[in-house]
Formats: sequence, C-alpha cells, structure tokens
Amino acid sequence: MEGAMDVPADAYPLQIRYNMQNAELLRLTMIYIGICFIGQIVAIPLSWLLFPRTRDPKQARGEPGGDLWAADAICLLLFSISLLPSAFGSIQILSTSVDARWNGTCWSSIHGCLLLCTRLFCHIPFLFWKGMNASRKRILVHHVMVILVYGTGLLKGSMHFWGAAAGLCEFSNMFLANIELVKCCSNMHQLKQSFLYKLNSAMLSLAYICCRLVLFPAVLAALLTDAYTHPELTVRSSMVEWVMMPMSICCVWGMSAFEFRNIFEGTFKDFNSDVPEETAALWVGTPYAAWIEKDVQRRYAKENLTKLKELEHKLDNEVQRREAVETELQETQERLKKIPELEEALTKQKLLLLKQVQKGVAAVQLGNMHAVCRDILFEWRRFTTASIIDRLRRKVPDVGRCQFEMVQLQEEANEHLKAIQLQMLNTVARASQCKWMHRAAFILADHVFQTKRRM
Repeated sequence: MEGAMDVPADAYPLQIRYNMQNAELLRLTMIYIGICFIGQIVAIPLSWLLFPRTRDPKQARGEPGGDLWAADAICLLLFSISLLPSAFGSIQILSTSVDARWNGTCWSSIHGCLLLCTRLFCHIPFLFWKGMNASRKRILVHHVMVILVYGTGLLKGSMHFWGAAAGLCEFSNMFLANIELVKCCSNMHQLKQSFLYKLNSAMLSLAYICCRLVLFPAVLAALLTDAYTHPELTVRSSMVEWVMMPMSICCVWGMSAFEFRNIFEGTFKDFNSDVPEETAALWVGTPYAAWIEKDVQRRYAKENLTKLKELEHKLDNEVQRREAVETELQETQERLKKIPELEEALTKQKLLLLKQVQKGVAAVQLGNMHAVCRDILFEWRRFTTASIIDRLRRKVPDVGRCQFEMVQLQEEANEHLKAIQLQMLNTVARASQCKWMHRAAFILADHVFQTKRRM
C-alpha cells in the first residue's frame, strides 16, 4: 500500500487524495471481513457470559432475550463506536474545499467505507439467522443499498466526505444498542425504572432527530448547493454522485422517519412507567407518606359521605316513585279485569245497533221520498205564485199570450210530474222489499195521482 498526501500549494481547487492500489485494497477488505465475521461469531458466547438469560433453550434466539439478539446488539455497539472517529476525521480533513468534498480521499474515509461495507456485508447472513420479519427486510434493503453506494465510492475514490457526513447517523445506534442489551438482562424491569435507562432512552430520541431526521436533509442540501455553486468542479461526477448518493440519502431518511414513531413511543412509555416496588415500599414507609395517606383517606371519606347522602336521597325518591307505580299498576289490573264484561256489553250493543240500522234504512228512504214530494210542491207553488204576480202586474192583459204560457207551463208540469212519478215508482219498488212498507207506497202513489188530477 502506498499512501501519499498530495496537497499542491499552487493548485486551485485544493486536492486531497490518498491513493491505494487495488491489490492492497482487496487485501485490506478481506482483513476487515474476517474481523467482522469473527467478531460476530465471538459475540454469541460473549452474550452467554454477560447475559445468563440468553442461555435459556426456551428463549427465541433472534428475539429480545435471545443469544443472537444480544450478540447483534454487542456488535452494533462496537461498530458504532469504531465508525464515529473515522467519520469525524474524514469530515475534518475533506471539508477544506469543494473538490475535496467531491473527489478527495484520506485514510480515515477509506477506513470508514471499508468498515461500513464489511460490517453490513457480514450482518446480512446474521439477519437470516435471526429470522426475517418486516423490520429486518427493511434493514436488508438498507444494507444492500449502502454497500452499493459506499463500495462504488470506495472504488472510484469520490464522495467520501458526503459518505462520512451521512455516516454520523450511526451515533444514534449506540443508544439503540444499549436498549437492546437491557432487554437481555434478567432484571430488565428493574433496569427500565433506573435513571440511566430513561436518560439513554431520551438520548436515543434526541440523537435520532439530530443525526437522522435533520442530518440527512442537511447533507443533501449541502451536496446540491455545491453542485449549483461550483458546476465546473462537479461536472466530472458520474451516476454515483448524481443519482445513487442522493437517492440512498432519501431512502435512509424515509426509513428513519418510519422507525422514529416506534422509538418515540418507547421513550414516552419509559418516562410514564410505574415506580419500582422497592422504591414505592421505601416511600410508603416514611412518616410523610403515612400523613398523606391519612389525609387522602379523610378526604375520600368526606367525599364518600356526601355521595352517600346523595345516593340515599335518590333512593328515597326512587322508593316513592316505585310506590306510585305499584299503585297505578294495581289500578290498571282492576281495569283489566273489567275488560271481558265490557267486551260482552260491546258485542250486545253492536248487534242492537245493526238491527236499528236495518230498520232505519227503510225510514230514511221514506223520509227521502217525503222530502222530494215536499220540494216538488214547494217549487210548483212558488212558480205558480210568481206567474200570477207577473200576470197581475201587466196593465194590458194579453189573453193569447197568457193562454200560450199556461199551455206551455201545463206541458212542462206534466213532463216534470211524469219524471217525478217515475222516480217515485222506482223508489217505491226498491222500498217494497220490506213488507210493512207496501201499503204506504200505494197510499203515496194514490196521493200523487189525485194531486195530478186536481192540477
């Protein structure tokens, strides 16, 4: 491996390159892969030693409390601690110019890219060993995408500064690893009530916001700002710089935003958990706690006494209402006993009413005939009187005209009487169904005939 830091004093922009031969890069990559694989395997017996709960054969190995879960958390913690110095060193060295940020390399950036790619490459089979679920499938997609982006940047020697800046997100994984290790402890519930655990949970939420939700948009904005303000330096960039790096930053930011909800809910739950039993017992044993207990009991007794009086008053009202309802119920029952008698009386009244209706039909028809005759006679008398008055009012009587009008009136009266007689005969015929009405019909017909003869 040949390493030479070339910093020309008279060149603009400043170029910082750490050149490495491909053979040396391959050898170093194999060394890193070996270290990561060995560390991943050694972490399993280390988890058995540090966390006795993981030795339980009934415990699911890839779930909280299992040995694979604990080993993965140990490796995550060590990896995050190892990567952060490389990221900070790369940022400090490569932030001097635009060309250094886009095309510069250094030993720290190469070390960080190799460590990140080999760690994620070795972690992929470990994910399948733990057992795949929805969350681990997203992690698998993240690993493949990051290996492609960082591996390409490592081979081309470009974008190391932006990769180091995005790698600062691993700072939040230290606090996440601590929470995963606590889940493997036998006294997990007691540890969750400690101040350090709650502080770690709060730091996880804060680091997630700063190092992921805020950091990734800031890195992307700085990258685009360099490309816009210095196009002459960034025009040499390829698809890795213009497509893969921004796309990977956006994808990782989306995954982080999706996972932040679970992390924030866990932090909120940790700060609202119950007090440990030992602490609660210590608090209750103090004189101040005893006085508070008596005061609370006294207040509750006073409130309960007031509520008891209100309930007694409501009970008295309900008793009175029940007595009134029972009285009404008894009266209703007495009325119900009279229903059969009323039904029988109603049936008798119904039969009697039907008989009266049958008798009343004939009387109604006879009354109708009498009314018709009365109307006829009234109209005839009114017409005759009007004719006489009209004739008397004339100063010069016209005998011919009067005779003509009399003949005409006589003809109209005869036709009207014939129509009335026919109507009366039809009515008498319908009423003849009752035997006791036959004689009355004949008498009425004879009366009409005699009236006609007099006219």
